[in-house]
Amino acid sequence: MYSTEPTPSIFDDTEFAAPEINAYPSLKQLWILFIIFFGGLFIVNASLGLFAGITHRAIPEIYQFIGPLNLVLYLLIAAFTYREKKKYEPDYKPSFAMPPLTVLLLLTLITPALTIAFTGISAWLHVNTWVMVMHKPFLYFPDNPLIIFFTFAGLTLLETLIIRGILLDGLLKRYRPAVAILNCVLFISIMGIKPALILFYIFIHLLQNWVYYYTRSLLPGIWVTIVGLVFALLVFKSEWEELFAEGYVPTVVTALAVLAIGGLLLQKIFLSTFKKSII
Repeated sequence: MYSTEPTPSIFDDTEFAAPEINAYPSLKQLWILFIIFFGGLFIVNASLGLFAGITHRAIPEIYQFIGPLNLVLYLLIAAFTYREKKKYEPDYKPSFAMPPLTVLLLLTLITPALTIAFTGISAWLHVNTWVMVMHKPFLYFPDNPLIIFFTFAGLTLLETLIIRGILLDGLLKRYRPAVAILNCVLFISIMGIKPALILFYIFIHLLQNWVYYYTRSLLPGIWVTIVGLVFALLVFKSEWEELFAEGYVPTVVTALAVLAIGGLLLQKIFLSTFKKSII
C-alpha cells in the first residue's frame, strides 16, 4: 500500500515550522564565524607572504607551510564550534554511519566527472582551471609523503566535521533545507577567493551537502574528498591529463552524461531509502 503523502524534497518546509529550535548555529552565528574563519586564513597567508619578503625566500618554499598551518586553524575552529554545538545540543554526536554501498559507488563516478566537466568547460571558455584545481593545492604541503598524508587527512576530517557535521546539521534543524545547504555552501566556497575556484567549490560542496542532507552521515563527504585526491594523483602527468586540461570534447560530454545519470540515480536512491529519516 502506497502513502498518499508527497515525498519530501530539498525545498520542503513543513517539518521546520517550530519557531523556537535550540540548535547551533543560526545564520547570524554562521556568518560571524565566517568572518573569524576567513580572517584566520587571511592572517596565515599574509604572515607567510610577509615572512617570505623579509627573509627573501622563494614563495613556493614558504607556501608549503600553508597546509600544516591551516590544519592548526581548522583544529581551533573545530574545537570552538563543537563546544558551542554541545551548549545548544548536549546530546549531539557526529554520525559516521555507513550509507548504502551504491551511494559510495555513484560518488566514485560523479566526483571525477564533475572535475572533468568543470575544467573542460572552463577550457572552452579559455580559463585554465585544471592547474588551479588539480595542481596548486599540492604546493601548500611540504615535500614529504607522511606530512602530506596526515595533514590532508586531518584537514579532510576537520572540514567535514565543521561544515557538515556541526554547521549544516544545525542549520537543517532551524531552516528550510535549501536555505541551510546554500548558506553552508557559500560559507566554505567563498574562501576560495578566485572566482573560478569559488565556482568549483560551490559545485563540490553542493554535492557533499546534498548527500549529507539525505544520509546525515559524514562518511560520504569524506569519501568525495578522498576520491578527488586519488583521481588527481592517478592522472598527474599522465596522457589523460592533457585531454582533461584542454577540454577534449568527448571526455567532457561523457563526464556530463555521467553527472546527469549519476545524479538522477542518487536522487532515486535517496527518495526511496532516506525519505523517512529527514528531520
